[in-house]
Amino acid sequence: MVKYGRHTWRLLLIGCLLFTMSMPVFAQDSAEDEAVVIVGSRYMEELITNLITAYEGDFPYTLEAEGVEDGFARLCDGTADVSMSTRPITDEEMLNCDNVGIQFVEVVAALDSLVLAVNADSPLNCIAVEDLGTIFQRETPLSWIDLDPTAEDVEVNIYGSSSTGRAFSTLRALLNENEPRTAYEVFETPADVVEPLQSADINALAFMSLAEWETLDNPTNTRLVEFRTAAAPTCVAPSTGTITTRDYPAARLLMLYVNATSLGKGGLIDVLRFGFGDAESRPVAGIATELGFSVPLEAAIDRNINNVTGAITGRTFSRGDSPVTINTAIEGNITIEGSGAAYAVTQGVYASFANDFPNVTVDVKALGNDQAWANFCAGTTAVIQVTRPATDEEAAACAEMGINPYPVYLGSQAVVMTVKADAGLPQCLDYSQIQQLLVAQSAATEDSSDNTPAGETTESEDTSYNPNGGVVLVQDGATPVPDEESGDGEGETPADDTESPVEEPLPLDPALLQGPARWNEINSAWPDLPILVLAPSLGAFETDIILSHAASGRGVLRRTDAPIIQETPSTSGLTDVDYRLGATGNFDGAITYVFWNQYTAADNLALVEIDGGRGCVAPSESTLQDGSYPFALSSWLVFSESGVSDELVASLLWQTHSLDVLNILSAMQLVGFDRAAFENERDDLFTLIENALAASTDAPVGEDTSSVEDEITGDETPSEDSTPAEETDDSTTDEIETNGETGDTEATPAASE
Repeated sequence: MVKYGRHTWRLLLIGCLLFTMSMPVFAQDSAEDEAVVIVGSRYMEELITNLITAYEGDFPYTLEAEGVEDGFARLCDGTADVSMSTRPITDEEMLNCDNVGIQFVEVVAALDSLVLAVNADSPLNCIAVEDLGTIFQRETPLSWIDLDPTAEDVEVNIYGSSSTGRAFSTLRALLNENEPRTAYEVFETPADVVEPLQSADINALAFMSLAEWETLDNPTNTRLVEFRTAAAPTCVAPSTGTITTRDYPAARLLMLYVNATSLGKGGLIDVLRFGFGDAESRPVAGIATELGFSVPLEAAIDRNINNVTGAITGRTFSRGDSPVTINTAIEGNITIEGSGAAYAVTQGVYASFANDFPNVTVDVKALGNDQAWANFCAGTTAVIQVTRPATDEEAAACAEMGINPYPVYLGSQAVVMTVKADAGLPQCLDYSQIQQLLVAQSAATEDSSDNTPAGETTESEDTSYNPNGGVVLVQDGATPVPDEESGDGEGETPADDTESPVEEPLPLDPALLQGPARWNEINSAWPDLPILVLAPSLGAFETDIILSHAASGRGVLRRTDAPIIQETPSTSGLTDVDYRLGATGNFDGAITYVFWNQYTAADNLALVEIDGGRGCVAPSESTLQDGSYPFALSSWLVFSESGVSDELVASLLWQTHSLDVLNILSAMQLVGFDRAAFENERDDLFTLIENALAASTDAPVGEDTSSVEDEITGDETPSEDSTPAEETDDSTTDEIETNGETGDTEATPAASE
């Protein structure tokens, strides 16, 4: 029953007016008292009813759940205000709405999913969602060989939820609404299936929802199978994030489609605000969980509120996989200026881009941070790769030119130095002391052809991206030679590949020394111990990072005077990093340096603090991210928002948030890389790119027109004040060309992923 008591004063006024006016006046009453018509999916009826019940205010409504197709038909003919749907609106349905001028607001209420759980040793790791029929639409028992021709022909024992479970409903949807025909054992609760999955018999497979799996608290000796599709062959693990972003294909979003003009009707907007609320009060999350659904990402719920409050219409959740629809066989060129040091991280982005756009060349001109920012803020380049944020002056220059940077912070890497913990070696080193340890001080070594100054290439060298062999050097037109498959892959011969560093005697001829031989020669207060620097091979990026800061980078050569400087013997049987860390912990005078993500804490190792002129700073996640640790290296790709109107630039920007790049960056274990943040940004980034492309062609866009204004000098990225000394690659002019290889077959035109 609809109650009007709160409007008594209004009705009295209307009653008086009726005596003097013949024209009906109830039509002038507020639309807030009209009943809201809700239609659509029967599957979502309980979810929405429970939400309305939890709302304490008056909300007049009728609910007529006659199916998804009926719901969209009524939404788009104007006879319904809200349509509940377990799938996105189709192009045809959207056209029907457009034809009568109806604009809709998309809201994600909950997530539904199917996951396959197996024993940790199961041969099944990834499956195409199109192959679910192979498992569940068969009359004969399932064998592993049915899913993988290389697997054993062993029968699989299948377990699953009942026909009333959420997973069963999603499975039916994925089977095109067909009932599964394969016989399986029904479990009462997800916990009932854990024991079969964990047993020594690895031939068990269970299907359930992600929400059910998460109630098990990650049981040991079990795991979830990843899914892919025929169109997107990358395997994706199930998670709330990958379901919300629609990367995980064995799932669906449970959505509300709201007629934008109905938001003020019957208090509908108040109900939606109540349901999705703020972070502290979101009743829909609890209701969805109680009903066995998963809850969307916080960013998705925030977007719900934005969509409803701002009446943001169109496909804000269900739009295409990419805002750029150019043919992936397109030919072209993208020029990127900036720091050569950042390439250690950005090359993964370029490699992924080359796989999707094999005929597009990415030219990276290593001009240094200063020149890159200067050119960017002058409007002469649309993309830069840098290792620091913009200074106040650079930000002001960009603002003056009307250039809005869109920064993509990829994460931070660092080189750490370590010594034997109980050897009495220094706990902190300054730049001058590091120079004495690492920089060749003998003029005789400067003619060496294989000891390139740290941080530089020669004028005749080009650096090219080779998908099969990493980065290779091409000198004077010579044929590139891929890196060897050794620890660092630098392809150089170790100084000593037979002897243990502990047993090597000090050199007898002082003329061969390129620097101090004992620790107390650097500082008399240090122990009288022989120096042993366990270094990566010549040309290693770790050395470049250290010397670019400690020795200004240019014109300096790393010491090669064995046995003071030693590399990993090829006969060690260990990886380069494992050998050097192990030897350092067992030799009193040893020191080595590795990347932060390679360092493994041990009782016999101590990290060395570094004094870059502002006092000793210990390496830690916080000092790496804020830039106060001198040997930290942060990496950004920065795009000009106006430059995103170019389709190739827009495609590269979108690639930075692709599943493939996120997997690459995750594997690099960069400090500060936040995968969830990248996933949360995808919707806003989609809108930014879509609007930029539409503006370039003067095409109207019926989507969210809000602009994403990430401030590159903000608090979430390393601060300028704590940025290490200015990078020294500003004079470097080597060019990096990133080319995808198409092989000997002609590229097939395909839509951008």
